[in-house]
Amino acid sequence: LEFAEEQLLQGQLRLMRSQITTNMRELAALREEFVALAGKQGLFEQGAGQAARAAEGLRSLTERVRCLEQGAAEATEDSRRGVVGLTDRMSSLEKALAELDSRHFRQIDELRISLRTHSTSFEEIRISHVGLPSRIDQLELSMSASEEHRARELRTFTESHVRRVEALEKLCSGSLERSAQDLQR
Repeated sequence: LEFAEEQLLQGQLRLMRSQITTNMRELAALREEFVALAGKQGLFEQGAGQAARAAEGLRSLTERVRCLEQGAAEATEDSRRGVVGLTDRMSSLEKALAELDSRHFRQIDELRISLRTHSTSFEEIRISHVGLPSRIDQLELSMSASEEHRARELRTFTESHVRRVEALEKLCSGSLERSAQDLQR
């Protein structure tokens, strides 16, 4: 029983470890996406800078500043949305991982308590059954002695009844003979 429960605990620990490893991989993947978005932001800013330099000859300074501000605002908004989305996903994964950890720790504690309870119950049962073989032996001896006593009583009873029946038969046969003799006379 203890071995099976220990194996169950070990299985749950392995499951927890694999879930934690999976969550850690997902966190690493999210970090990689975050880094990739940051790199894209840099590329976008470079592209915006190149576009601005190419347009220098065609636009006035005011127009170029407005285009750059608009490009920078769009790039910043895109980056912010990407960062916010990744941050939200990371925080939700961290919360889920924390909930999973607390749930598994509670389950492990419950299993440990159950194991202690079963171990105590098993020990109590084992202790209560220690004297059973000697008690069974005593009962068998008692029943054997009782059977012998009952057999003797039955033999005595049977013998006394047989004697009574024989006596009654003799009495009846003697009475019949006398009646028959009385009739003949």
